[in-house]
Amino acid sequence: MRLNKEDIKSITTKIKNKKIGVIGDGCLDVYWKANMRLSKLSRETPHYPLPIVEEKFLLGAASNVVNNLFTLGCDIEFLTVIGDDWRGREFLHLIDERNLDNSYIILDNSRITPTYCKPMRCGISDVIYEDPRLDFENRTPINSELEDKIIKNLIDMSKNIEILIVSDQFHYGIITEKVINTLFQLKENGIEIIVDSRENITKYEGLFIKPNEVEVFELLEIPHPTRSLSIDDYMNYASQLREINKHDMMITLGKLGAILIEEKEITHIPTFEVEGEIDIVGCGDAFISGFSVGLLAGFSEKKSIELANLVAGITIKKIGTTGSASISELLEKL
Repeated sequence: MRLNKEDIKSITTKIKNKKIGVIGDGCLDVYWKANMRLSKLSRETPHYPLPIVEEKFLLGAASNVVNNLFTLGCDIEFLTVIGDDWRGREFLHLIDERNLDNSYIILDNSRITPTYCKPMRCGISDVIYEDPRLDFENRTPINSELEDKIIKNLIDMSKNIEILIVSDQFHYGIITEKVINTLFQLKENGIEIIVDSRENITKYEGLFIKPNEVEVFELLEIPHPTRSLSIDDYMNYASQLREINKHDMMITLGKLGAILIEEKEITHIPTFEVEGEIDIVGCGDAFISGFSVGLLAGFSEKKSIELANLVAGITIKKIGTTGSASISELLEKL
């Protein structure tokens, strides 16, 4: 049976008194809107400065997953590390605004708070153009003392949750080899774990993973094809992927929807039609959040993917922001 309005209406009741956990690198997304009609040639340099007329701070990366879960009405535990800097202070302010539990957020002077700063220009027309991002990232691995703190917090947090989302997005992030080993221990203890990883997808064999159409070929250890692939192409890879991962998994394929790969069945689940301008920033975070909420509510994996498609389809229509989707928006869209 396909996802319907009664399913959506039931989510709030079904997830009540259940907790979901997120581990990964929280990030601050900063949007600076510059109105170039106000710009004047600098006297000191041969450049036109960017006159900032609007500034927005949003939760990004793993904390965007948290924000999506929050918007869907979840009770969340969040494990991350931030630095003692202005970005970390803004980050905590956003966490506090939502009354989210910050018990497992670690402040560490050896790290900086990851941040993506996005200058957005407009000029004579109302069309907005995004300049190259300004990225603040940690460029060295975490030290052993901090790693031990993360693992302790992870074990403590796992006692309170039913599902754990792993958001592994940064090269020098908090998801280390030892942390990954701990995840496998938690799986043995009955925690359902769902993984989204940009660079380390091959390290999660035996867990439920969510590669996209690019990361699939990292798993297969073959070059990404130069031509556009169809659903049938990806379906042909599915059995091989299941053999590699040795666990149920799914592939997200943007406008083509998603493929659920189970031991005895492979299912293509189309997405909802979206028309007009879109902004795919944070789409994967929205998808994994919707899927996890579906599982938390007791939906099947297939129906949870339908929910994830719906959530992602709403967020990509929110232009120039790291969007999320509420229950009321899901009902309206459906």
